[in-house]
Amino acid sequence: MKTKIILISVCLVICNFIYAQTWSTVGTGFYALDVYSIVEYNNDLYAGGWSMSINSVSAHRIAKWDGTNWSFVGTGVSGGNNSQLYVHALAVYNGELYAAGDFDSAGSFVANNIAKWNGTNWSPVGTGLGGSGAYVQALEVFNGELYVGGFFLTAGGNNAPYIAKWNGTNWSGVGLGMNSSVNAFEVYNGELYAGGFFTTAGGNPANYTAKWNGTIWSALSSTTSNVVYSLHAFGGDLYAAGVFSYAGGNPAGRIAKWNGTNWSSLGPGLNGNSASAICGYLGEIYAGGLFDSAGSVLVNNIAKWDGISWSAIDGGTSGHVSAFGIYYSELFVGGGIAYAGPTLVNGITKLNNLPTSSDIKFSSSMVTIYPNPATTEITVQSSKLKVQSVEVYDMLGQRIYNSSLISHNSSLSIDVSQWHTGIYFVKLLTGEKMVVKKVVKM
Repeated sequence: MKTKIILISVCLVICNFIYAQTWSTVGTGFYALDVYSIVEYNNDLYAGGWSMSINSVSAHRIAKWDGTNWSFVGTGVSGGNNSQLYVHALAVYNGELYAAGDFDSAGSFVANNIAKWNGTNWSPVGTGLGGSGAYVQALEVFNGELYVGGFFLTAGGNNAPYIAKWNGTNWSGVGLGMNSSVNAFEVYNGELYAGGFFTTAGGNPANYTAKWNGTIWSALSSTTSNVVYSLHAFGGDLYAAGVFSYAGGNPAGRIAKWNGTNWSSLGPGLNGNSASAICGYLGEIYAGGLFDSAGSVLVNNIAKWDGISWSAIDGGTSGHVSAFGIYYSELFVGGGIAYAGPTLVNGITKLNNLPTSSDIKFSSSMVTIYPNPATTEITVQSSKLKVQSVEVYDMLGQRIYNSSLISHNSSLSIDVSQWHTGIYFVKLLTGEKMVVKKVVKM
């Protein structure tokens, strides 16, 4: 899954993120049986899903949040081929919001499983996607075109088995396509990766994952043992989640990462039905789905991985997690969740990061970063700890710097002169704890 973040241009003092986390509601009046996709567009947060309403009035599968209030997105989308009619995927392309899923109209227009919103009105995307029982699961922008994956056979009347692309004017297939549905996309190392139920891509064997370089499909050198539901690039790796137990022939419970050559596990992985959503946030990986534990840790459908171990988040959620999104630097979580921890959330919630006094004492006395804000260079100083690694992430969750250990009573200088103005997160691993500090580049 993809996330987009709005940068807040204020100078923040240094903040230490060894934190407790709690859930909170997202406004009032919103309700959804399931939220499948969350994305930012024109400074609002959009949520797509199933059986959605605002103040008991149907929102027709899509709604938006301006930070204070929920509102309708025109008259939403309607109709469809299947019993659970929904918006499953949202993406921004050429300045418009695209919504896709299982429906046959948007506003007053015929729109077969995909439509676009310009902030005021809905319009169709050509003649959309077709085939018996057709629906869309995934959207991704790659090389200036919008790629669409799901369960369909045609796009704009053209042959396009389970995957198609839209250039803003016309539909076309993507090579020979797949032999079964596509659930997820992600751009990684300059190529488009796809995950799903398929076992061939471009007519060649490719079990559950494949990559497209703009011309041809290729299988990965090794793959997962079963279906992939979500892909997410973060920190130089590609993360995959699904119902698999192995990746690259090695045990990997429902989640694994790919470094461009090999698969590796995230500790003991997740125990349960499936993992269906992944997000990188504040230097950690968040995984959501329908599972009860991560290794020996009871987590209830959502967990986070800090590079060393899994941990729970405030009691987890009452139902499966389907989507993550980041809006004004806060992590939003959607799914079939009535409750998050003890809080009634009705389909969507956000995570609060609350530093504890003991944790702040630990981090501020043992690791410092200066100057902050900075213009040309920052220094990471360790007074008492041996820091195993130092990583820096931008606000999009991409790792832009990585260095090896710092001995106690020593320091590391990092050149920030070429960084863009904004907020960055410096992640330090000590072997026992992780410290994440916020730094402002002026």
